[in-house]
Amino acid sequence: MNTDPKVNVLLVDNEPANLIALEATLEYLGQNLVKAYSGTEALRYVLDQDFAVILLDVQMPGLNGIETAALIRERERSRHIPIIFLTGAVKTAEMMFKGYSAGAVDYLMKPIVSEVLRAKVEVFVELAQARQKLQEEIVERARVATEIDERSTWTRWSGKRCRKRSRTCQAATSSGTSSRCPKFKATATCCARCG
Repeated sequence: MNTDPKVNVLLVDNEPANLIALEATLEYLGQNLVKAYSGTEALRYVLDQDFAVILLDVQMPGLNGIETAALIRERERSRHIPIIFLTGAVKTAEMMFKGYSAGAVDYLMKPIVSEVLRAKVEVFVELAQARQKLQEEIVERARVATEIDERSTWTRWSGKRCRKRSRTCQAATSSGTSSRCPKFKATATCCARCG
Protein backbone atom coordinates (compact mmCIF):
# COMPACT_ATOMS: atom_id res chain seq x y z
CA MET A 1 0.00 0.00 0.00
CA ASN A 2 1.39 3.38 -1.02
CA THR A 3 1.40 5.80 1.92
CA ASP A 4 2.90 8.71 -0.01
CA PRO A 5 0.65 11.75 -0.21
CA LYS A 6 -1.15 12.33 -3.49
CA VAL A 7 0.07 15.24 -5.57
CA ASN A 8 -1.58 17.19 -8.39
CA VAL A 9 -0.71 16.75 -12.06
CA LEU A 10 -2.10 19.37 -14.44
CA LEU A 11 -3.13 18.19 -17.92
CA VAL A 12 -3.72 21.03 -20.42
CA ASP A 13 -5.10 20.46 -23.92
CA ASN A 14 -7.95 22.05 -25.85
CA GLU A 15 -8.93 18.66 -27.33
CA PRO A 16 -11.10 16.60 -24.92
CA ALA A 17 -9.99 13.33 -26.58
CA ASN A 18 -6.34 14.16 -25.82
CA LEU A 19 -7.17 14.85 -22.18
CA ILE A 20 -9.03 11.54 -21.91
CA ALA A 21 -6.01 9.74 -23.37
CA LEU A 22 -3.63 11.49 -20.94
CA GLU A 23 -5.90 10.67 -18.03
CA ALA A 24 -6.10 6.99 -19.05
CA THR A 25 -2.31 6.83 -19.35
CA LEU A 26 -1.62 8.45 -15.98
CA GLU A 27 -4.42 7.09 -13.78
CA TYR A 28 -2.11 4.15 -12.98
CA LEU A 29 0.02 6.55 -10.90
CA GLY A 30 -2.89 7.16 -8.50
CA GLN A 31 -2.42 10.94 -8.31
CA ASN A 32 -4.87 13.86 -8.60
CA LEU A 33 -5.20 14.53 -12.33
CA VAL A 34 -6.53 18.03 -12.97
CA LYS A 35 -7.78 18.78 -16.51
CA ALA A 36 -7.74 22.20 -18.15
CA TYR A 37 -9.13 22.87 -21.64
CA SER A 38 -7.21 26.11 -22.27
CA GLY A 39 -4.17 28.07 -21.18
CA THR A 40 -6.41 30.51 -19.33
CA GLU A 41 -8.09 27.72 -17.36
CA ALA A 42 -4.66 26.26 -16.56
CA LEU A 43 -3.54 29.61 -15.15
CA ARG A 44 -6.60 29.70 -12.88
CA TYR A 45 -5.69 26.27 -11.48
CA VAL A 46 -2.07 27.29 -10.96
CA LEU A 47 -3.22 30.29 -8.90
CA ASP A 48 -4.92 28.04 -6.34
CA GLN A 49 -3.06 24.72 -6.37
CA ASP A 50 0.42 23.27 -6.37
CA PHE A 51 1.39 20.79 -9.08
CA ALA A 52 4.10 18.15 -9.33
CA VAL A 53 4.23 18.59 -13.11
CA ILE A 54 2.25 20.25 -15.90
CA LEU A 55 1.64 18.52 -19.24
CA LEU A 56 0.94 21.36 -21.65
CA ASP A 57 -0.16 21.24 -25.27
CA VAL A 58 1.87 23.70 -27.33
CA GLN A 59 -0.73 24.53 -29.96
CA MET A 60 -3.98 25.79 -28.47
CA PRO A 61 -6.29 28.57 -29.62
CA GLY A 62 -6.12 31.81 -27.64
CA LEU A 63 -3.31 31.48 -25.15
CA ASN A 64 -0.95 28.87 -26.59
CA GLY A 65 1.26 26.55 -24.54
CA ILE A 66 4.42 28.65 -24.76
CA GLU A 67 2.58 31.81 -23.66
CA THR A 68 0.90 29.89 -20.84
CA ALA A 69 4.25 28.51 -19.65
CA ALA A 70 5.80 31.99 -19.68
CA LEU A 71 2.94 33.31 -17.51
CA ILE A 72 3.26 30.37 -15.12
CA ARG A 73 6.97 31.16 -14.73
CA GLU A 74 6.25 34.79 -13.81
CA ARG A 75 4.69 33.85 -10.46
CA GLU A 76 7.02 32.95 -7.60
CA ARG A 77 4.74 30.15 -6.35
CA SER A 78 4.61 28.37 -9.73
CA ARG A 79 8.04 29.31 -11.09
CA HIS A 80 9.60 25.92 -10.38
CA ILE A 81 6.82 23.61 -11.55
CA PRO A 82 8.23 21.32 -14.26
CA ILE A 83 6.44 21.69 -17.60
CA ILE A 84 6.43 18.99 -20.28
CA PHE A 85 5.27 20.29 -23.64
CA LEU A 86 3.13 18.04 -25.82
CA THR A 87 3.07 18.77 -29.53
CA GLY A 88 1.66 17.26 -32.67
CA ALA A 89 3.66 19.60 -34.87
CA VAL A 90 7.14 18.83 -36.08
CA LYS A 91 9.66 19.99 -33.53
CA THR A 92 11.83 22.69 -35.00
CA ALA A 93 14.91 24.11 -33.33
CA GLU A 94 13.19 27.50 -33.05
CA MET A 95 10.04 26.05 -31.46
CA MET A 96 12.11 23.99 -29.01
CA PHE A 97 14.19 27.03 -28.10
CA LYS A 98 11.03 29.04 -27.40
CA GLY A 99 9.64 26.20 -25.31
CA TYR A 100 12.77 25.70 -23.25
CA SER A 101 13.10 29.46 -22.81
CA ALA A 102 9.53 29.55 -21.51
CA GLY A 103 10.40 26.92 -18.90
CA ALA A 104 9.87 23.51 -20.47
CA VAL A 105 11.84 20.60 -19.05
CA ASP A 106 10.92 18.31 -21.94
CA TYR A 107 9.06 17.98 -25.25
CA LEU A 108 7.01 14.95 -26.25
CA MET A 109 5.63 14.35 -29.73
CA LYS A 110 2.05 13.20 -30.33
CA PRO A 111 1.03 10.45 -30.54
CA ILE A 112 2.59 9.98 -27.15
CA VAL A 113 4.16 6.70 -26.11
CA SER A 114 2.29 5.88 -22.89
CA GLU A 115 5.18 4.16 -21.10
CA VAL A 116 7.54 7.07 -21.78
CA LEU A 117 5.03 9.66 -20.55
CA ARG A 118 4.20 7.62 -17.45
CA ALA A 119 7.90 7.18 -16.59
CA LYS A 120 8.63 10.90 -16.99
CA VAL A 121 5.61 12.00 -14.94
CA GLU A 122 6.35 9.41 -12.25
CA VAL A 123 9.79 10.95 -11.65
CA PHE A 124 8.26 14.39 -11.06
CA VAL A 125 5.56 12.91 -8.83
CA GLU A 126 8.21 11.19 -6.68
CA LEU A 127 10.22 14.42 -6.46
CA ALA A 128 7.13 16.39 -5.38
CA GLN A 129 6.27 13.77 -2.75
CA ALA A 130 9.83 13.84 -1.40
CA ARG A 131 9.73 17.66 -1.30
CA GLN A 132 6.38 17.55 0.52
CA LYS A 133 7.72 15.07 3.10
CA LEU A 134 10.81 17.24 3.60
CA GLN A 135 8.66 20.32 4.19
CA GLU A 136 6.57 18.40 6.73
CA GLU A 137 9.77 17.23 8.45
CA ILE A 138 11.06 20.83 8.61
CA VAL A 139 7.79 22.00 10.18
CA GLU A 140 7.89 19.14 12.71
CA ARG A 141 11.52 19.84 13.64
CA ALA A 142 10.75 23.54 14.10
CA ARG A 143 7.81 22.61 16.36
CA VAL A 144 9.99 20.30 18.46
CA ALA A 145 12.77 22.91 18.68
CA THR A 146 10.27 25.52 19.88
CA GLU A 147 8.90 23.09 22.46
CA ILE A 148 12.40 22.27 23.72
CA ASP A 149 13.26 25.96 23.89
CA GLU A 150 10.09 26.73 25.84
CA ARG A 151 10.77 23.88 28.30
CA SER A 152 14.36 24.98 28.69
CA THR A 153 13.29 28.58 29.39
CA TRP A 154 10.71 27.40 31.94
CA THR A 155 13.27 25.15 33.63
CA ARG A 156 15.79 28.02 33.92
CA TRP A 157 13.10 30.37 35.24
CA SER A 158 11.71 27.88 37.75
CA GLY A 159 15.24 26.91 38.86
CA LYS A 160 16.03 30.56 39.67
CA ARG A 161 12.78 30.87 41.60
CA CYS A 162 13.53 27.70 43.60
CA ARG A 163 17.07 28.91 44.46
CA LYS A 164 15.68 32.29 45.52
CA ARG A 165 13.01 30.54 47.59
CA SER A 166 15.64 28.30 49.18
CA ARG A 167 17.85 31.27 50.23
CA THR A 168 14.87 33.04 51.79
CA CYS A 169 13.88 29.89 53.70
CA GLN A 170 17.43 29.25 54.88
CA ALA A 171 17.76 32.83 56.12
CA ALA A 172 14.50 32.55 58.02
CA THR A 173 15.42 29.26 59.70
CA SER A 174 19.05 30.30 60.41
CA SER A 175 17.89 33.28 62.41
CA GLY A 176 15.70 30.96 64.40
CA THR A 177 12.69 33.17 63.83
CA SER A 178 10.53 30.70 61.95
CA SER A 179 10.50 27.30 60.38
CA ARG A 180 8.21 28.60 57.64
CA CYS A 181 9.30 30.60 54.67
CA PRO A 182 7.84 34.10 55.14
CA LYS A 183 7.88 34.91 51.45
CA PHE A 184 6.51 31.73 49.89
CA LYS A 185 4.45 30.37 52.80
CA ALA A 186 6.12 26.98 52.61
CA THR A 187 8.13 24.99 55.10
CA ALA A 188 11.87 25.53 55.03
CA THR A 189 12.57 21.84 54.33
CA CYS A 190 10.27 21.93 51.30
CA CYS A 191 11.95 25.00 49.89
CA ALA A 192 15.42 23.66 50.65
CA ARG A 193 14.57 20.51 48.72
CA CYS A 194 13.62 22.64 45.69
CA GLY A 195 16.92 24.54 45.81
